[in-house]
Amino acid sequence: DYYDAYFNLGVTFFLLGEVSKAIELLEFAAKATNNLKYIEDLAHYIYYDVKKSNADYKAVAELFYKEYKKQHFPVIYEFSKELYKADKNKLRLGFYNSEQLNTPTWEMLSEVFPFFDKNQFEIFCYVRPSLNNEAYSDLPSIRRVKSMVTWKNFFAQDLKTVINEIRKDSLDVLFDLCGYLPSIYGYNQAIPNISIFIHKLAPVQITFYGFWGTTGIPQIDYLITSKEAVPKSEEQNFTEKIYSLPSGLLHASFDQENYPKPTNDASYKKNGFITFTSFSRISKLNLDLIKTWAEILKRVPDSKFLYKYAFPATKYICNRIKNEFMGFGIEESRIIFDTRSQSRYDFIQVYNEVDIALDPFPFTGITTTMNALTMGVPVIALIDGTRIVTSGSATLLKAAQLEELAANSKEEYVQKAVDLAFDKNRIDTYKASLRAKLQTSDLTVECYAKELQDAIRYIWQDVCKSKQ
Repeated sequence: DYYDAYFNLGVTFFLLGEVSKAIELLEFAAKATNNLKYIEDLAHYIYYDVKKSNADYKAVAELFYKEYKKQHFPVIYEFSKELYKADKNKLRLGFYNSEQLNTPTWEMLSEVFPFFDKNQFEIFCYVRPSLNNEAYSDLPSIRRVKSMVTWKNFFAQDLKTVINEIRKDSLDVLFDLCGYLPSIYGYNQAIPNISIFIHKLAPVQITFYGFWGTTGIPQIDYLITSKEAVPKSEEQNFTEKIYSLPSGLLHASFDQENYPKPTNDASYKKNGFITFTSFSRISKLNLDLIKTWAEILKRVPDSKFLYKYAFPATKYICNRIKNEFMGFGIEESRIIFDTRSQSRYDFIQVYNEVDIALDPFPFTGITTTMNALTMGVPVIALIDGTRIVTSGSATLLKAAQLEELAANSKEEYVQKAVDLAFDKNRIDTYKASLRAKLQTSDLTVECYAKELQDAIRYIWQDVCKSKQ
């Protein structure tokens, strides 16, 4: 009956990429104890299990909501109808994030906020990191955000204090920027941060960017996601209404001075062979995916595959990936592992050592896809609208007018990768032009900021109409 052991073992299996085993153990621990932290981790990890559906995600999220209400008896605030004015000129927006300060979220928003219309929006940002990382307060992205918004750091403050302090700002709209956070990143509070949204801290609440799917919290009105992520037939599996950003969840703007530059020549010219790659976390890799990648390697003789992720890959993980490739007929010498622990700059610079990125499925990339394209590396992605985690990369490719890299089937995915590997002129063209192409596409920060402002205004008016 020592459920911490089941929980810790489940997290360990997840870190080793054994997702199905991880979910089985986490489900057992969560349902046996109704521990909110166990349920929070399960709600985060379950998206990686290829056997699970949107309906499965919703069931776990709703379990969290039900158990929080049963254990903490929250007072759910009801706002006066008079506050829901659809034609209100200026909205007070709050963005709540309990991740550490050095995550991509603030970097992304630091580029977006300058393009927000100050006559329409006033911005408040709230952070409650689990670890005291004030050292990161001097990051360029954090300095930029702080210069543009009202910034409040709730480190080490209890949730009741956080709730009361946010209420004082009389927000119109409050954004959740992280959803359910896993313990492996240091988020170990017994009462998860997302629970503040159950108390209803603003007339309109939205979950956006940091989490993929439904929160199961009916007090959150909308989920902002990428285009085609949630077909009409799947909307029943979300407690929120769905708003889809036309160009996807990420823009192509970045700090030019602190971002590596593509080399002049593609990697194959130096190496003498094509290098495929994936910078995806191990939990996104599954046997069907490895089989597909192995087929690509078979059809491109002498090509190699480089695997890299932000967390250094252990010997266990390297052996597992290697053995799976070998099981599909790929020699050990063709699989390369880069297990270095690096700064973000050096990590992204490794894209200069590869030629073609292979997006994972069914859980696609977003940040990794944008990093690859920005470094002049084309990304082959699979279009699959069955689950919310399957459309991120394809949406970005379409917005960048790179539809030729998006495949509608596994067979087409393989063929597109093989055709590109044999077309060195195309690889050279991508290397030389992709970064500039992104800066003139629908993925510019100006376009992204406009789409996000349009989304906020639409959601505000829609909720106001429903309340009236």
